[in-house]
Amino acid sequence: MLTTILAAERGKERPLLKSAFNNLERVASLPAIQHLEKIDLPQVNAFICIRSIFVESRLSEPCAPYVPSAMNLSLKHFTSDIYSLRNCSLMLFTSLQNRIFGKAGKSISARLFFTKYRGVREVLLNFLEDSLKKPSDNDQGFVLSQSRVESIFLVLNLLLRLRPTPGYDGLDIFIEKVTHCLESPHWNIREMAAKTISSLTDDPLDQFEALLSTASITRQNKLHGHLLAAKAIMSDKRDVLEEKKAGTRIFELLYSMKLLTNNPCFVTSKEYIEAVEYVLSWKNTIAHAKKDFVARLGNFFLYHNERYSIAVSYTHL
Repeated sequence: MLTTILAAERGKERPLLKSAFNNLERVASLPAIQHLEKIDLPQVNAFICIRSIFVESRLSEPCAPYVPSAMNLSLKHFTSDIYSLRNCSLMLFTSLQNRIFGKAGKSISARLFFTKYRGVREVLLNFLEDSLKKPSDNDQGFVLSQSRVESIFLVLNLLLRLRPTPGYDGLDIFIEKVTHCLESPHWNIREMAAKTISSLTDDPLDQFEALLSTASITRQNKLHGHLLAAKAIMSDKRDVLEEKKAGTRIFELLYSMKLLTNNPCFVTSKEYIEAVEYVLSWKNTIAHAKKDFVARLGNFFLYHNERYSIAVSYTHL
């Protein structure tokens, strides 16, 4: 009934829609006490009504100015202790994504997106900054809650749908924040962050160099995330990189890391080998580089074959 009444309103100002949204946002933002949780919480009903506004096709244009506020509201409740509120916030966020990108998940220009939905940029940045804060400066191995992991994953999925725009540097700060996600202790966040980095960058070779120059075996999660991002860039931006004849440069960067010499982790060694294998398949990668790497790879397997052997004992009957 609410959306039917709001959809019938005419005129550019839409005072009824403005009043309804502001009141619903106020109710949804009221603090709720966990032990008093019940099915008909007013905050939950407010969330459901706000979601219905963005689902209604006749309100697609009039509700556009309220996207930043609705997104901020949903992000604030992603980690709520009350399940019903947390669930409603996720449903609202999904509906906002469908309203912005369509259910098919099409990508749009970053400049167009942040111009049309003013305020969303700051909302997303603040959320990423708060989510990536560690409990203390000395805590390198902190683990995020499951709800926080899910919320970061959803925000990265939204950023994944933005296309870099020539001459627009508004995505640079997001690349910086998403790069921090590459060292998350959660594997799925590292994978999604890698895809997002590849999607947001408009200078793949420069980004590739930056990723590899800051990775080392002393921090395996970070190394894994950076290798995943490097592989994503090589796959997604292959045409651009091959047009620049960047294959040799990429191989040199990977080769110089010498990860097969003293890396104790087989997971990151595998990602490294796959990255090198991929670039060696490019037509503009120099031939002798392949021979050098194959020789180094052979030494790697010989070393580990000698170090890790299966002990067999024989019993004489």
